[in-house]
Amino acid sequence: MFDSERVIVVPVFGKYYSAKDVHQPIPASQLQPHEIQKILEMAFPLPPASNATETAIISALCATYPTVSVSTPGFVLGAPLKSNASPYSEIKADFAWRSGSRSAVIPCKEKESSDKASWTICTLPENGKELTPAKDGQKFIRLKGCGNWLTGRQLTFPGIIFGDEESHTRFKTREIRGVAYPNTAFTEIYATRQINQTLSKLDLHPANVPIGVWVYGPMENDPAPLIEKAVILMETFGDKRFETHL
Repeated sequence: MFDSERVIVVPVFGKYYSAKDVHQPIPASQLQPHEIQKILEMAFPLPPASNATETAIISALCATYPTVSVSTPGFVLGAPLKSNASPYSEIKADFAWRSGSRSAVIPCKEKESSDKASWTICTLPENGKELTPAKDGQKFIRLKGCGNWLTGRQLTFPGIIFGDEESHTRFKTREIRGVAYPNTAFTEIYATRQINQTLSKLDLHPANVPIGVWVYGPMENDPAPLIEKAVILMETFGDKRFETHL
């Protein structure tokens, strides 16, 4: 099913949100003025600080975002990231497959109720059962936006890099590469679920089924620590792609 190069996935700290807790966006007509202002600030570049020499570009939609019905407590060790080692754990799964540059597909299986030690990478939204990476696992989880580390491109942890963008100002403009962002991640979870509901009415099987989102916690050597980053998790059934750069 997957014939790309092998990559290593390790756990780092993050907050987990199940796809079942991601709901329809609030109509813009129901937002307060300060909430609309926040969306506009996300979608359009803000003036850099007076002492700034660089600006960072992230993806943002000029639209309302899905609502999340749970408030996840503090960061826990479990968010997946591609790297040859984690500074926070000795656990590593060296049997994932590369999917583009910033993503991976990893086989998983349901954890036994008595298993308290292995890595919980996600929970299934339909029944809350925990999945753990396993070489013989039969559930394949796509990790979209889990860093740029590759076997043949062993970047320094955490494998999040900058790409230089053309700039016509005195500021150096850079794009963060290797991750997703919370608002766009929740939007992708919600939109994919809506698409899948339409496909099911046509008796078509979707290629990706939303599982959840990890929002990464603070990481060592993060090149952009002020910007929240996330990874999208979906159960997948293949890896046909038009491009390979992402």
